[in-house]
Amino acid sequence: MIVHALKWVSSENNANKVEGDGYIILNAKKMIDDSIIGTISSIIASSFMYPEGTVIVGLAQRSDNKIKCSMRLCGKNSDVNIHELLARVCPPIGIDYGGHPRAGGCLFQEEKEQEFIGAVEKELNIRRISVKI
Repeated sequence: MIVHALKWVSSENNANKVEGDGYIILNAKKMIDDSIIGTISSIIASSFMYPEGTVIVGLAQRSDNKIKCSMRLCGKNSDVNIHELLARVCPPIGIDYGGHPRAGGCLFQEEKEQEFIGAVEKELNIRRISVKI
């Protein structure tokens, strides 16, 4: 199961993988079981696939059609705080969340998937712009 998931993540023409400046969104839908999306996100964050400070956002659809999100941070030295990121993104769209500076997650209805992804991308892009100035 884990090997299959990692192959899916590393696929070159993976339309459900969005790579932004300092973040990767892996929208696995039902391609990766929700019970291991956190493990897959952690493996990627601990590998040398992406630079330190990259935010890994793993999304997987559960059997009840809710979306499980697991966020992880690459490397040990970064000014990104996953818990604070989720605190800015989730409450405005009515999503409960949890976590700490290097990892966190949430669970939400499938109808909120695009709104959540858009809010995450917006927040990460705003953050990157302010860091570069």
